[in-house]
Amino acid sequence: MGYFLELSINLKKHTNSGLKKDIIDKAYDYGCEYHSNMYEFSGRRKLFYRNHLVLSCHFTDNIELLCKFIRFIKSLKSIYIENISYEDVTYKLIYASKTYLNLMQKEFAIKYINDKKNGLLQEKNPLIFSLLNKA
Repeated sequence: MGYFLELSINLKKHTNSGLKKDIIDKAYDYGCEYHSNMYEFSGRRKLFYRNHLVLSCHFTDNIELLCKFIRFIKSLKSIYIENISYEDVTYKLIYASKTYLNLMQKEFAIKYINDKKNGLLQEKNPLIFSLLNKA
C-alpha cells in the first residue's frame, strides 16, 4: 500500500549520472520504500526521438512526504512526472502526463480523462493536484 510515482529524465539534456543518484537519495529521504529504473528508447532507423531514463519510486502512505518530493522534482529542469498512482488492493491512477496517456490503452486513457474532467481525481487528491498545477 502506498503511492507509486514514475519520473522521466531526458537523457539528451542530462548526461550527468550524478543527477540520478541525487534524485534517488532525495526519494529515500522523503519516504521511498524501493525504486527501479529502466531506459526507454523510441525512434526510427538511426534517429531517436525519445531517449529517457524512467525512474519508478514506491512511497509510503504519507502524502506530506510525497508532496515534498514532488516539489523537489518540479524544481529540477527536464525531469518530468509521468504518472502518480495509489496502490491499495487496486491500482488507482491519480495523475498521468500527456506522453503517458498516449502510451496507455485507449479505454483506460478515456476513463482517466473523463474522471479528470468530472473532478473526481481532484477532490480525492487535492494536495497533489495543487502541486502539479503550479507553474
